[in-house]
Amino acid sequence: GSFRYSNTSSKTHRIAAELIDIGVQPYEMHTKIYETSSVQDTNLLGESLQTMKLTEDGKIAWLWVTKEMLKKTKASLEGTEGIINFARSIGGVEIAILFRETGTEDKVKVSFRSKGKVDVNKLAGLFGGGGHPTASGCTVFGKIEEVEKKVLEKAKEIYKILSKVKEAGGNKVFSAYEVSAKKGGVPEAIEPTDVRFLKEKIEKLNVSGKQSLVEFIFAFAKTIELKDHYTG
Repeated sequence: GSFRYSNTSSKTHRIAAELIDIGVQPYEMHTKIYETSSVQDTNLLGESLQTMKLTEDGKIAWLWVTKEMLKKTKASLEGTEGIINFARSIGGVEIAILFRETGTEDKVKVSFRSKGKVDVNKLAGLFGGGGHPTASGCTVFGKIEEVEKKVLEKAKEIYKILSKVKEAGGNKVFSAYEVSAKKGGVPEAIEPTDVRFLKEKIEKLNVSGKQSLVEFIFAFAKTIELKDHYTG
């Protein structure tokens, strides 16, 4: 994660410092993990980027990786890692989605990334998946066009609710489960919830971040031989 995400703490950096003290070279590790790619995987990136689309408001971006692309470029499945981050890096985008066809007929792997305003773990949960608030995934049965339509419908509903919340003062936190429970997706009126509720929400997220620290450390150690990856 390059120390970019919410579960990065001072302890994470102290452990990294200890690794440097025993001889790990940061530049060498970064080059091997983040700056080394095959021609095939780079060609796959180019093919996928040509499919990128954004919603009219520019808040949701998505792209595809099809079986035909993999066959054409002869890229590895590992070559799909990181493609979604190009969609998330676009200014204004809050939800990035990658649809990837699998070897199984009519089965699509969907990856979600968020900049933090939307809990994509809940979004993935609507389709039987899961992961983390900013990086999650699921598998949906259907042709890639059909899956795209279903997933985008829910993603748009969630962001529409967030927009309504902001207009109403921004003091209510909605999950994707609340979206699915409301007819039409968006409530007619948004009732404010007190600051204590938000404080409890934040504290729970902080606890969750600390609990995943061990997982983060393990992943950091594995980068000696594996590329960084996320659920989905």
